[in-house]
Amino acid sequence: MSLEGVQEFITRYLREPEFRERCRQDMAAAARECRVEESELAELKGLGAQDFDNAAEEMFRDRIGKRSDEFRQFVDHLALYYPIEQFYRDYDATHPGGQLARPLELNRFLDFGVKQVLSRQLPDYLLDLLRFCYGYTSLADAPLESSPATAIKVSADTELRAHQRVALRRPYRIVEFRYDILTLASHDPALGPPQVIPAPGHYLMQKHWEQAKTTRVVPVDELPLLARLQGETPVALIDLVAWAPNAEIPGLVSHLQQLAINGYLDLFESP
Repeated sequence: MSLEGVQEFITRYLREPEFRERCRQDMAAAARECRVEESELAELKGLGAQDFDNAAEEMFRDRIGKRSDEFRQFVDHLALYYPIEQFYRDYDATHPGGQLARPLELNRFLDFGVKQVLSRQLPDYLLDLLRFCYGYTSLADAPLESSPATAIKVSADTELRAHQRVALRRPYRIVEFRYDILTLASHDPALGPPQVIPAPGHYLMQKHWEQAKTTRVVPVDELPLLARLQGETPVALIDLVAWAPNAEIPGLVSHLQQLAINGYLDLFESP
């Protein structure tokens, strides 16, 4: 039995739903696609189709289980409108070849989800949830971008000074959603479809530095200095707040201090 042809046959049988179906219809023809000779076909049949099917199903469940965890809010809500098992089967058939590296799988699932929501004319809030899950997981997986060596550990007793510089911790993204994404993401679909009212807004999505595999999501409206923190270089504290009336500056400095305590940004001395 030629090892290369048999390996290709087994691999495709386990990973490609369409190939498995062709095997059930005409195993000899499917085997020829993998350059398996007829003399080897009897030995393949003797390996046990049920064992292959069980292994293929186990691989499918493992793959879909991971995607379900990554896109939990989306798939839970999608199940209100569309048979979720069929969605998973269609995804697996559209992207055969088994489970690949997580970033590629995330991209594939995003692309497939968008097409399904649009083609089936499903509620448009599902796209917000799909994008939310994709952004959350992508950032949670992203590597930390190192803080400056001179970063100061900030506490409630730390006195922030005008010359010190401030930098938003990376990685992060500013993402626009059509709905209140935090309310949508926390809605229990077991209660039925949510009452969705358009509420466009921008959100800071930032990898959590203290909690592994976690992303923080905050409405930009709650971060009045965010726009001034998005540059490539750190900003002097006084430059961040000098635009405001003097009476408001202490409150803005206190806001920055709390953000630093909570790990959103770094404070460090000027070079």
